[in-house]
Amino acid sequence: MINNKKSFLSGLELIGAIIVLFILSMIVFIYNKPLGAIAFVSSAYLAYTLNSYVKKKNQQYIDDIELLDEHFSDVTRCAVFSMPFPIAILTENGEINWYNTRFKTLFKERELLGEKIDKLVPKIDIKEIVSKEVGKKEVEVDGKNYQLYFNLADTYEQDNNNLVLIYAVDNSENALINKAYQDEALVIMVIQIDNFEELAGVTDENNRPIVFAEVDKEINTFAINYNGFARKYESDKYLCIFRKADFTKMMEDKFPIVEKVKEIEVYSSIPPTLSIGVGANPDNPLEIYKTARLSVDVALGRGGDQIVVNDGENLRFYGGKKKAIEKHNKVKSRVISLALNQLVEQSKGVYIMGHKNPDMDSFGSCLGVYAFIKQIGGSCRIVLKEVTAPIQSLYNQVALHMPEVLGDIITPEQALEEANTNSLIIVLDNHRKNSTEAPGLLDISDQVVLIDHHRRGANYIEDPTLTYLEPYASSTAELVTELIQYNEVDIEIPKIVADALLAGITVDTKSFSFQTGVRTFEAASVLKRYGADSISVKKLFREPADTVKYRSEVISEAEIYMDVVAISRFDNQMDNAVLIAAQAADGMLDMRGVEASFVLTHYEDKIHISGRSVGKLSVQLILEKIGGGGHQTSAGVQLKGVSINSAEAILKRAIKDYILEDNADESNTK
Repeated sequence: MINNKKSFLSGLELIGAIIVLFILSMIVFIYNKPLGAIAFVSSAYLAYTLNSYVKKKNQQYIDDIELLDEHFSDVTRCAVFSMPFPIAILTENGEINWYNTRFKTLFKERELLGEKIDKLVPKIDIKEIVSKEVGKKEVEVDGKNYQLYFNLADTYEQDNNNLVLIYAVDNSENALINKAYQDEALVIMVIQIDNFEELAGVTDENNRPIVFAEVDKEINTFAINYNGFARKYESDKYLCIFRKADFTKMMEDKFPIVEKVKEIEVYSSIPPTLSIGVGANPDNPLEIYKTARLSVDVALGRGGDQIVVNDGENLRFYGGKKKAIEKHNKVKSRVISLALNQLVEQSKGVYIMGHKNPDMDSFGSCLGVYAFIKQIGGSCRIVLKEVTAPIQSLYNQVALHMPEVLGDIITPEQALEEANTNSLIIVLDNHRKNSTEAPGLLDISDQVVLIDHHRRGANYIEDPTLTYLEPYASSTAELVTELIQYNEVDIEIPKIVADALLAGITVDTKSFSFQTGVRTFEAASVLKRYGADSISVKKLFREPADTVKYRSEVISEAEIYMDVVAISRFDNQMDNAVLIAAQAADGMLDMRGVEASFVLTHYEDKIHISGRSVGKLSVQLILEKIGGGGHQTSAGVQLKGVSINSAEAILKRAIKDYILEDNADESNTK
C-alpha cells in the first residue's frame, strides 16, 4: 500500500495553487481588464502544465514504490529460504502448510506436507500455541535440544484460518552445559542412627564399639560407591556430600544404605535403622545443609527409618512403611512438661486448639492441656469453631460437670481479635497450619507449641517454639497425659478431663487394638487413678440409631479392590457424615482378607476420605500421594473441586501405585 502523503504533490495542494492564481488574475482584471485577461489565460496554462507535471511525478513515485516492493518480496523470500535454522508454516489445526529445506532435513527427508506437527514432535500442543499467539517452547528432536519460537500470522482473508509460523534454534550446546551444571550441583545428606539409644541399651558394653564401627563402615562404603564422602560429626550423626548426578543414581537404586545397615547383626538383638535428610536445593552450601538438617527432622518426626528429600520446592519421602518404634525414655516428657510451664508463665494469654472437625482425641487433648495450665496458674482459652457430632456427647458432659470451661471456649474469630504477639498458641493433634481451627493465630504470634502423634508431613507448621511430636504414641491424649504425669507440679485433673483423655486414647487405638504400646497402657492406668471410668467413656461413644443404620449400610456396600482393600462411600450430605465414614472404615477391617479400608463422603464443598489399616498396608502413604496424611493405620484426606466418582478413581490409582511399589520393592525404601 502507498502512502499518499509521501507523493510529490497532493491533490489538495494543487487545487490550492490554482485557486490562488485565479484570485490574483481576478484582482488584476478589476484594475486593468486587458492585463487581467492575459493573467487569466496565463493562469489556465500554468494550471494545466502544473497538473500534468504532478501526475507524471506521482506516477513515477508509485512505480518506484512498486518496484521496491517487488525487490523486497524477493529479498524476504531469499532470506526465508536461506535461513540457517528450520522454519515451517502451520494451519491452526497443526497441519504443515510449508517448510524450508532445513526443516525437512531435521525430520530425515520424509514427506511432511499435511502432516500433523504433534506427530512429529509430541511435546508441541498446537492449541496452546494458538491461544498464546506468540512465545517459545523447548523441544527435543532426534536427540537434540531445540528452542522453538512461534507466532500467529493473520492472513486478513475472511474465509481462511490464521497461520502459525514456527522456527527452531538448535539449543543443544546450551542444554548440555545446563545439564553439566545440574549434574555438578551440590547435594548434602545428613544421616542419623534413629535408634541409637535403644541399640546402645541392648548391646553389651564390650561389643557396643564393634556394632557402631560396622555402621561407620557401611556408611563410608556407601558414600565412596557414589563418588562422595562421609564424615561422622556426632556419635549418631554423619554428614555426606555428593554430586547431583551421583545422587540421582542413588535414588534410582533406592538408597541401598538403609537395607545394608539393617543387615548388621553383630552382637545386637535389634538392627540399626537410619533416618536420612537430603538437601538438594540450588542454594549456597550453608542453606543446603540447613535444608538437610530440617529434612532429617521431618524423617524422625515421621517415625524414622526413612529418607526425606527436599529439593527446595517439594518434599519427597522414601521408606516409612514400618511402624514407628516406641521409645522407652521418659526424660523427654519431663523436659517438655517443664518447658511448657516456663512458656505459660512468660506468655500473655494461652490459646489451645486442635484440628478442624475435631474428634475425641483432638478435643480431649485440648481439655487435658486446659486443666494442666489452670493447675499451674495460667489463663487460657480453647479455640473451637463448632461442636461437631464426634464430640457432642463429650461437650455435653463438660457443660454438665465443668460449666466454667464453656466460658473459656471461644470461636476462631474471637481468638483472632484477642490474641497478640505475646500470646502462646498450643496446637494439638495436628501439625498442619491450614488444618488448625484458626490458622490466622499462627501469624499473630510466633510462640507456638506443637503436640502431636501423627507422622510429620510436608505442610508442617514451621519453626515452632516447642515441639512434642512422637509418631510412636497411640494418640495426642497419651502425650498430654504424660505431660501431666511427669510435671514438677503435682497436677490434679477433674474426672471429666480424665474421661476425655481416655476417650481420646480409646478412639485412636480402636479400643486398644491398634497403635498401642507399654506407655499407652501406662497412660490409661494414670487416667484411671485420676478417676477415669471405662463405662463413662463407653457412654460417650453411644450413637443415635440412624447413625448405626447408616454405618451398617456403608459396610454392606463395600467393594473389594485389588483383593485386599475395601472401598465404600456414604453419599448422604449430613453433619456427621465424616464420623459415619470413619466408623464404617473401622468396621470394614473386620472383613476377612481386608488389609485396608477407605470410605468416601461429602464434607462441606469437599470429598472426605477416611482410611484405616490393620498394619500391613500404610494408609498414610497411600493418602499422602493425593495430599492427605495421618498414621500408618489411620489417615484421611479432603479433595476439593472433584466429584465423588472422580475422587474414588483418584484413590484407586493411589492404592494401585502403592501396592505395585510395595510388591516391586520389599526393601521398604520407596
